[in-house]
Parts: sequence; structure tokens; C-alpha cells
Amino acid sequence: MDHSPASVILEAVRLATESDVSRLGQLVSSYPQVLHLELILRILLSYLPETCEPANYIKTLHQLVSTHEESLYRSSTGSIYDFDSSNEFPEDEARRGVRTLHLIPLTHHLHRDELSLDPLSKFLLSRARRIDLETGSLPTIKELIEPFLDHSEYIRSWGVSTLLPLLRLDYEYYPERENNYTIAEFEKLSGRHGVDKILAEATYSWEKKEPVRFERDLRGIVGPWMYGEPVRKRRKISHQRTRSSSMSTAVQAEKGDHLAASDWQNWEPVSTWLLDLSRKDFSKAVEIYQKWGGPGDVDLGGWEPQRSRDRRKEEDDHQAATSYARVGLAMIYQSTQTSGDAYEWMSRLLDRNLVICEDSLDNLDRTTQLPSVDDCEIEAHFLDALSPASLHEERLLDLNNDLTRPNKSAWYFTYLVLSTARILRGLGHSLVPRQIAALSLWEGLEDQRKELRKLISALQASKGRNEQFWRDTREQLLWLRSWGTESKTNIGAQTTRSVGPLCRIDVVDLDIEMLKLILTTNHYKLAVQIYCSATDPPIPKDFVHSTMVEAAFASYDSASNGNMTRGGVKKAHDILLHFQPHFPESENVNRLLSLISATHSLSFYSLTLQHGVPFQPVNIRVHPDPLSLVAKVLDQNSRSYTKLDDLIEIGRNLVKGGLLKSFEGVADPQNLPEKRQLLLAERRITSMAITASLSGEDFDTAYSYIVNRLSLYETTTESSAQKSNGASSDSVAPEDDIIWRAAYQAGQAPLNMGSSRSDLRRLEQRMELLSQVLLLAPSSAIDEILKTWQTCEEQMNLRASQEAEEESRWDDGSAGKAVGVRTVPGGFTLEDVGPAYNASRPREAARSALNEEAPMGLFDVARGAASALSKSAFPLRGLKGAATTNSVKADMHQDSPLSPTFSDHTTGSGADGEGRVRKRDVVSNMVTGGLVSGIGWVLGAPKE
Repeated sequence: MDHSPASVILEAVRLATESDVSRLGQLVSSYPQVLHLELILRILLSYLPETCEPANYIKTLHQLVSTHEESLYRSSTGSIYDFDSSNEFPEDEARRGVRTLHLIPLTHHLHRDELSLDPLSKFLLSRARRIDLETGSLPTIKELIEPFLDHSEYIRSWGVSTLLPLLRLDYEYYPERENNYTIAEFEKLSGRHGVDKILAEATYSWEKKEPVRFERDLRGIVGPWMYGEPVRKRRKISHQRTRSSSMSTAVQAEKGDHLAASDWQNWEPVSTWLLDLSRKDFSKAVEIYQKWGGPGDVDLGGWEPQRSRDRRKEEDDHQAATSYARVGLAMIYQSTQTSGDAYEWMSRLLDRNLVICEDSLDNLDRTTQLPSVDDCEIEAHFLDALSPASLHEERLLDLNNDLTRPNKSAWYFTYLVLSTARILRGLGHSLVPRQIAALSLWEGLEDQRKELRKLISALQASKGRNEQFWRDTREQLLWLRSWGTESKTNIGAQTTRSVGPLCRIDVVDLDIEMLKLILTTNHYKLAVQIYCSATDPPIPKDFVHSTMVEAAFASYDSASNGNMTRGGVKKAHDILLHFQPHFPESENVNRLLSLISATHSLSFYSLTLQHGVPFQPVNIRVHPDPLSLVAKVLDQNSRSYTKLDDLIEIGRNLVKGGLLKSFEGVADPQNLPEKRQLLLAERRITSMAITASLSGEDFDTAYSYIVNRLSLYETTTESSAQKSNGASSDSVAPEDDIIWRAAYQAGQAPLNMGSSRSDLRRLEQRMELLSQVLLLAPSSAIDEILKTWQTCEEQMNLRASQEAEEESRWDDGSAGKAVGVRTVPGGFTLEDVGPAYNASRPREAARSALNEEAPMGLFDVARGAASALSKSAFPLRGLKGAATTNSVKADMHQDSPLSPTFSDHTTGSGADGEGRVRKRDVVSNMVTGGLVSGIGWVLGAPKE
């Protein structure tokens, strides 16, 4: 009985729904005109349960595909389908039933690139997606797809790029994974986002510091998935194209273009992922790079046909190796690691590059630490083609970037960069390869000097280095300048560029910096051996001298203590001692040695500057008046003025050190002869000591310093002679100015309220000093000095009167009455004294005559000066010679108003007291003589 097409279709739907695939095959063979291939596949796709095992219908699918004519198919089956009467429908009802069927199209609208595929391929892909959607059973899908891998290249590509990665991800590598991808979700993954998602499990384990095998996932999951990347790209484009363009895309897929996995442009997401990983964990990225071979190292599980593997091996392996090698070089130049291990990993990357490209650095001795650039095969055009943009991260993988294009020039250049990085790190100054490349090729002189300063600073901080280390360091610095060559044409035969991280720094400047460094690290003998004792010194002797002096001053200035047995001052002293034999006539060396001696002497005194800041050696050099520091020493150290010789030696050394910067009354003291500078310093320090001794109420020491140290009387005689010869009385030499001011200061010293005898002695000394001051001081100060002298004279007369009254009381009996009574055992009465007491009466008369004499006033002195204009100044103890002494005595007897007798201080002989002269009268005569040349002009007296 013939059945209508509608009945046949409904019967096919019933059999598919009941999973009776074998009888469905019989039905197809009986009614091939009704159940054509696409219709029966749509019925199976729509109504065959997804739980049906593929083994139940794979054979039928093969038969459907292999049978192109109904007769051949019928002959193969050998049977006619027999309808069950219970399942038959009336024609009208059957038609209505067919119209209500919802048959799923073989191609989903989201997969337009599959429209041009054959019906079976469409069915297999849609069936696999429905099984995954309903059951999620990837093994079931594998059973469905694997028998048909040879049916279509597209099916094979889909199986390799989608099914195989999912199977390994969910069932083989990470079976404990919970959130599994569906096929639809996995097919949507693309580009860098897809790589991150696929490697998410491995990344999670890596972040938790758990064992991870990135290289396995790249080889077994990402590698196969990348085979579908061209299809995924075309699928995106196909949504914006017409059906014809989609058909064209499908035709390309059928030709197998999607298996060109060695095209590194398709693998760019993987390369960027690897570069990003190297920023986070450089060692892990290097490990992956070493263990994974790139696009050519992919595990397809045997699903790629041998002919495809052979074709890819023949055509694309070289391109794949080159592209993967580019990634290794890019990892080196984008690395930010500076540890010792990092440089070792970079060397491994370079070695891996050579292995991948099956090449080597033939001409280079890689055992030496200082390879010569002359041995490197770097082409001239290689350097000319590079630019700062070559180091930008976004351009490291650029196909036109010569820096990362694997070839001899790039490898040799990278080797020099890594050698530089290793040397710099050994010297304590780490730079990444990108910085070294930029510094060697494009940075200017100032940038290179900046890096050199950082390097020197790092070396200065190194401790415990021996001489051999510094010899090696010098060789390394010279190598860094030009990478082992002094030739300007050190790269290729046709370039005039000089390359190297320090190539723009002159070699002499580099050696000067090295000399400073050696001196800073206390290796003075080594510095002398290299730069002074060598037969061919690397730098001129003048440069050595200036550098040595500069280093000595730097050490001196950085010292915190002035003692030259330790610290910075010792360092400066040692530098000078080692180099002095080679520069015996150096003024700077001798000056600094004197300065160090002065500083060393000052270190034994307590010295604090303003605000409690401790004294440091540098304070001497920067002080506007270093000699004034001696005054601070005297002020802060008790009785330090007694060590005048030591203080004067400090001043002399300061002068020899060229530090007499200022001196009152001298415009430019440093231009004076050294002998006079020494004299000025000596007198100034003596004056400071006099001031300090007076502050300490030690008048005797001050008086001694004035008379003996400042040679007051000799200076007075010279000054008097100069004024007698018509010299101006308004100007005083600086050295004389110091003397008269010191003497005047002592002449103003107050009495210490001791005994009358000591007070008289002090007053006599003060008047002596003031009399000499009158001869030295400028005319503008005479009036003030005379007032002081007059006050002193009044005090002396008062004390003399008091002493006379006291003696008179004892002599006139008021005191004798007391002693006349024998109140003390062994005492004497006046009667006991007898004639001895009466014999003392003449002396009482002499004292009465003394009392009757009026004290000398200022005008008495002036009148005496008028009568003595023709006589020379009255000399005192400072003058020498017997003739002078006789003249003094003659004047004392001739000028009786100025030479009254004085009982206790005599200078003559005779029992009756004649010829005796009071000490204060001697001073008066001295003042009188001084006024002849000092103030005679005030009274209108003519000069002889």
C-alpha cells in the first residue's frame, strides 16, 4: 500500500522520537524521494533524543552519506519498510500534522560561516551543540564527531579547536573543575580574553603558589584552540557580510586554511599573555618559554592528518620559530627585573632564541666577562634602523622592529646589553636592558654622566674591597665606555657611531672619576701606582694633582673631628703624604698640610660654635676670619691663655694654609708677604691671650705678654723715631695697632683690692704701659689715653697717701701706746727700744717732707715736658746700655720737680736718702720724655 508523503514524514518523526534508527533507515530506503538527506537529518536533529548513544545511529549516518541514489541504498538494505496500521493517519490529519512540525534548521543563524557546508557536517555540528546543551556530556559528543573527522576539514578543525580543548580542560587536566564551559560559550571565546579564560585554572593555581604546568596547557589546550582562531575571526566578519561572502569563507575553511596555526599573527594573544606574565613573574615566563616550543609545539591528540602536519612542517616551521624567537627578545627588553637571577634568566632566553632558530654566536668568546664589540657581527644598518620607539612595549612584537627581529645583529647587540647589565649589577648599579639600550644608543652626555654618578655613588658604598677589585672595576668602566674598543668605527665597517652606556664621556674624565673613587676608598698606593708611577700614566699629571687635592679637601670638609689620627682629617692627611713625593713643590699640598696641623691642634681644645653646634674642621675653611676661632678657644677653655706658644703655632699654620682672609686695617692680607702675615697673626693671637688673661684677672701674665711677647719697648722706640722723622701721627701700622691697643687694655685693668704695696705695684705697671701707649697710639686716641693715665695717677697718689698715713700712725705713738704695754709675752715697750727708736726720727722727718709735697698734676707734667724738649725719652727696663742708665740718673737729679724722693723705692745710694727717686716719679719722667715726641705739638713746643 502506498502511503502519502505526509504519512511517511510523520512515521519518520515517530521512529526518530522512539530512537528506532534502524527502522528509520528502512523507511528512508523505501521512500527516498520523500525523505531526502537534509529532511531526514533535520528530523533526527529535531526529534532524536540527545540521550541516544551515537553508536546507535552513526552507521545509519554513514549510509545516508554514502548513498547518493535511492536504488543503491535500497539494494544495500534489501528490505521494504512495513507500516504499522495502528500508527497510520488519514491523509488530511497527516497533512495537518506535518504542518505543525517544528523542524530545527541544520545551521543556526549564529553560525553563518557553516551555511555552505554539506548537510551531514551541519547536522553533526548542530547535534553536538544540542547534546552539550541538554546533557553536557562531552564524551558523547566525541563519540559522535570522531568517526567523521575525515568527512570534512571543517569538522576536523571544529573537533581540534573546540571539542578537544574542552575535553582536556574538563575531563583530563582539571576534572575537579566546577564551572565548565558549554560548547556555545567556548566557541565565543576569542583573542586575548579567550587565552585568559582558557588558562584561568592554571593562573589560579599559580597565584596560590601551587604546582602548575602552563606549558602543558599551552601545548594541549591553547594550541589546539588556536587552530580555530582564523575561523572565529572569519565568523565575526561574516556577520557583516552577505551570504556569498560567507560561502566564500566556508570554501576557504574547506581548503584547510584554518590549520595554518603557525601564522604568528593569529597567535598574538598568546604572545601578549606571555609578555604580561613575564612582568608579573619573569622566572615563570622564562620557564614556560624554555619548556614550550611555540606554535609548532602543539598536541592535537592525533586528530590532525599526517599530510597536514607534513605540509605545515615544510612551509611554516621557520616562520613559527622566527615569530616565537621574537617573543623571547621582546621579553628581555620589556623586563623590569634587576636581580642576579633575572640576568641569568635573560641569558637563558637568548640561548633559547639561538636554539629555536638553530643558530649560534660563532665569533664570540662567551667565557670572557668583557667581550669586545669588534668580535660582534653587528651590521651598520641595524643601528641606523633603531630608534627610541623600538623600545616601546606596544612595538616590541612589531614585525618591522629590528631590535626584536631574530638575526645575528640583534643577538650580538642583546648579548652586549646583557653583559653590560651583569657588570653594572656587580658594581652595585642595576639597570634593565631597555635602559641600557637607550643609554648606549640615544642618550646624551648629561644622561650618561648622571648614570656614572649613580654608579660611582654605589661603588663608594661598597665595603671590604681589595686592590684587585678596584683594578678590575677600572677595566670594567673603560669597557662600558665603548664596549671594548677605542675606535669610533666600532660597529660595522660603514658606521661612524660610537656605542656604549658611557660612550659620550671622555676617557680622561672617566679615569679622573676612577681616581676619585680609589682615593675615596682609601687605596692610595694603588692610585699612585696607576696614575703617578706608571710609565705611561692614563691622565696628565696636572689632572692627577687637582683631583688629589680636591679629594683631600673633600675628606677634610666631611670630617666631624679635627684629630688627624682618625676620620676624614686622617684620610686627607694620608692622601697628601702619599702624593707629596710626586708633587714636592705643590703650594696646595703644603697649604693643606698646614691647615691639617692647625686643625689637629685645635681638636685638643673644647670649642663650640653658635647654638651649641660642635666645631667641625670645615668651619675653619668657611669661616670669614679663621683666626677669630682662637678667641673662642680662649673664651671656652679655662686658662688656655697660658698655652700661648701652642695658640701662636695654630695661627701660623692657619696663615701657611692661606686662611688669613681678613685683618683690621689691611685691605687684602693674603697679598702681603708671608713673613708679615705671620707677624700679624702672632701679634693678634697674643693680643687675644692678653685679653683672656685680663678677663681671668691675671694681670701679671698679660703684662708679661705685652712686655716680652709684643716687644712693647722696642716697638715704642721705633715708633718714636719714626714720628721724630716727620711720620704722620694719625696712622699706625696694623701690627703696632695691635700692640698699643693690648697695652692700653692692660693699662685700664682694675685693681684686685689687695695690699697697698701690691696696688702701688699694679698702678706703676699700668702707668708704664700707658706711657708707652702714648708713643704708639694715633693722635685721635691720645686724649682718652691721657685721661686714663691721669685717673691711674690719682689712684696711685691716693694709695701712697694712705700708706704714708698708716705708717705715720704707727710711728707717732698712737700705735706705740698699744705696743708699749706688755700685753703679749715677750713684748717690748718703748723704753725697751731705747736709742733704736730715736734713731728712726730722721726718717720720720723725711716722710713729713714727702707729705708736704703736692701731687703732680697734668699741667705739672706739661711744664716738665716743655723743659725737657731737648732731651730724649726717659728709658725704663726695656732700654739697654750703661750710658742710657747714667742719663736717666742725671735727668732724675736735674729735674727736681719731677724727681722727688721716695722712701721705699730708691735708685741711688747714700745713707741720708739723697739721690733716691720715687718709682712714680720715674714714670712721670718717662711720660715727660714721651710727650716730647707724642704731645709736644699740642703745647707748641718746637722739635729738635
